[in-house]
Amino acid sequence: MTDLIKLIDFNAWANTRIAERVQELPQELFVQHTGGSFPSIKATMRHLLEADWRWLHRWKGHAKVAIPDHWQTEDAISLIQLWLPVQQEMKSAILEWPSLGLEQVAIITQNNLSLNMSLADSVFHTVNHGSYHRGQLINMLRMLGQEAVQTDYLIYCMENS
Repeated sequence: MTDLIKLIDFNAWANTRIAERVQELPQELFVQHTGGSFPSIKATMRHLLEADWRWLHRWKGHAKVAIPDHWQTEDAISLIQLWLPVQQEMKSAILEWPSLGLEQVAIITQNNLSLNMSLADSVFHTVNHGSYHRGQLINMLRMLGQEAVQTDYLIYCMENS
């Protein structure tokens, strides 16, 4: 369990570093299309917010998770104000997992596919997914002529040793 908490803590640390960098961007760069899996920094960060929201609630025992339709994500600060608290809740959810008495994380995808996976596998997936998209965000920052930020696990370990 300690390793899972450390991985989620790393994920939150890395997401916070990206968020701190992105909130400094002018709006036109936040929404500028750069190509990739998602066309902009805004779209990529929105995707990460939605994915983290879904995993958070799956870890709380809700297999099918809807995205709130009242979210304001038109600018970086609004999106980040939603996303960063989810990071802290994710850690709390992992800490509370044993008291839920759940054996597996139940998942119903957006395409209504049902599956179960271990908590460890779901955490590994979440962190890997976040790392993949953070890499895209760093590349987008560079493409836009902006300074990137380091989110490597090694840097996290050095800062948190």
